[in-house]
Amino acid sequence: MPLCLNAGITYFDFWELTLKEITIILLNYKEKEERRAKEITTIMYNGSVMVAQFVNLGLNGKQIPSYSELFPSTAEIEKDEEKQKELEYKKAMLLKEQFMF
Repeated sequence: MPLCLNAGITYFDFWELTLKEITIILLNYKEKEERRAKEITTIMYNGSVMVAQFVNLGLNGKQIPSYSELFPSTAEIEKDEEKQKELEYKKAMLLKEQFMF
């Protein structure tokens, strides 16, 4: 029963579903957890490779690349968000000035 609860089967659904339906749900849950574990280990491995590369660069006296150099697409999104916030702030200040005078 605890495994069923982890898989999203409620107590009431447990008694309503057939054994075959419960088995299908549990197999899907197992596959999902295996994919999640693989993703986590991949992320951890990539992080350790990056740390090793940065240590190597530092030991050789080279400069570590900036965040925007490593992840240009993410940096672009952050710049766009900052520009959007700045525009919203300017609009709010213009509205405030209009109501003040």
